[in-house]
Amino acid sequence: MLDLSRWGMMEAEAAASFVVQQKAVAWDGGRAANTAKSGRTISVPIPSPREDPVIRAIEERCAAATGMPIHRDEEPLGVRHTSPSTAAEYDERRCTALHIDTNQGGIYRCATVLIYLHDIERGGETRFPLAGTAEPSELREAARQLCGYGATAFSPDPNVEWPPIGPRRKLLDAAEVEQGQGLHVRPRKGLAAVFWTHTTEGLDQYSWHAGARLPPECGGGKLIAQKFKSLPVEWRPEPQRGGGAVKLPKEFQVH
Repeated sequence: MLDLSRWGMMEAEAAASFVVQQKAVAWDGGRAANTAKSGRTISVPIPSPREDPVIRAIEERCAAATGMPIHRDEEPLGVRHTSPSTAAEYDERRCTALHIDTNQGGIYRCATVLIYLHDIERGGETRFPLAGTAEPSELREAARQLCGYGATAFSPDPNVEWPPIGPRRKLLDAAEVEQGQGLHVRPRKGLAAVFWTHTTEGLDQYSWHAGARLPPECGGGKLIAQKFKSLPVEWRPEPQRGGGAVKLPKEFQVH
């Protein structure tokens, strides 16, 4: 995977030299947002499962780990590279935003597999601030409020008007806690983190997470392989019948 990713990085860098970078847009869509000086995440091209046996084998293992079959309507395995942040950015905030994996139009995503491709000793962990939190609690109530607003991602910028800063701040502050709050998964070569965005009851409103920033000394950045497992078409709510909540079928539960 690392060899395939290195070729993909060269391809991505070559393509970037011919593409005009567009200015980031705030989550409320109303104005341009202040962009970070570093810490960018890009998608790295890799072969399709039809072209490479390694990719095909990983797709099969992702299906086995999540209980969800491979099908033609799901997103392919992807590789993402995150570059280090500046010292000032790293000291200011570890997590720049939180999201649920139904963001960016992925409404039928039910499970995610994150595969870490190398060890990182400091920074870069995947943080789940709500994992293991009590019910009832202010933190869980804030997560429910954000989902009730229809939010699937948000900015830490207090000047962004939507969703309201109150519940955003609770989750952001929880994600910043270094120990004793939620779950932090540190990148280790070959380790896979598997989690669900939907359950048999519907959206998991407590699956908010973020990738923590990398310190400047992490010169090579972070590479992960990422697989979103989504519902096959035959299990999706039918729009002509009024839609309905996306739920994980019991047949796909992993015991």
